[in-house]
Amino acid sequence: MDANLSAKTKEIAEELDMGFRAFIHKTTRALIFVPSEDALENMEADAWEEELKLLKKQRKSYEEIEKWTSSEAFNMMRDFTEQLTNAPQLKNRLTFALENKKPFSHFMAIIHDSGAYRDKWFDFKLKWLMEYVASQLEVLGIK
Repeated sequence: MDANLSAKTKEIAEELDMGFRAFIHKTTRALIFVPSEDALENMEADAWEEELKLLKKQRKSYEEIEKWTSSEAFNMMRDFTEQLTNAPQLKNRLTFALENKKPFSHFMAIIHDSGAYRDKWFDFKLKWLMEYVASQLEVLGIK
């Protein structure tokens, strides 16, 4: 993957993580981000009027990069937890959180209070998200 596409992959991953929909032009690789339809109902659509018009006019020229499912996000958290061999207490707490009700919120509450592991989580998550986006781009034939 070239450096430019790698930068785009990171940008797409971050925008999807913030709840935006991501579109990439099939030939120019131009990116468009718009709020999800649910979020757009609670926001001023005017802020994204230009992007929405462009998408409507040139929809066939753009591919949407799909966001990961909640099941995939759960697996990401589980994968992070499983590799914590040098922090058994944290690993146990995160495993317990993932095995009970509201695993996402409990996992994040534990992570936010985990000192240096908080940064390790965000590094792991970004790498995972970028790999996910790269695989989506590959499926779309964008390399």
